[in-house]
Amino acid sequence: MTEIGSKRVGIVVDSVSEVLNIPLENIEGAPEMVSGVGTEYIQGVGKMDERLIIMLDLTMVITTDEKRELESVEAQGNNPAA
Repeated sequence: MTEIGSKRVGIVVDSVSEVLNIPLENIEGAPEMVSGVGTEYIQGVGKMDERLIIMLDLTMVITTDEKRELESVEAQGNNPAA
């Protein structure tokens, strides 16, 4: 489960090895030294103990059709008559 925009969304994955709750104060933007292919998918870096966890920008991972579906659901949520 995650949040994309104001919606809570479930994402199907092959497997999960660990679930972490990282405090906001331990999350930093993507470092400038990160460069190359795929950097647009990195939202930031979480720090826990001695570990660095790369955080994906899920809005870059979902497809355009999936984004439209989320917007549609959000619009219906704002209009109870829909």
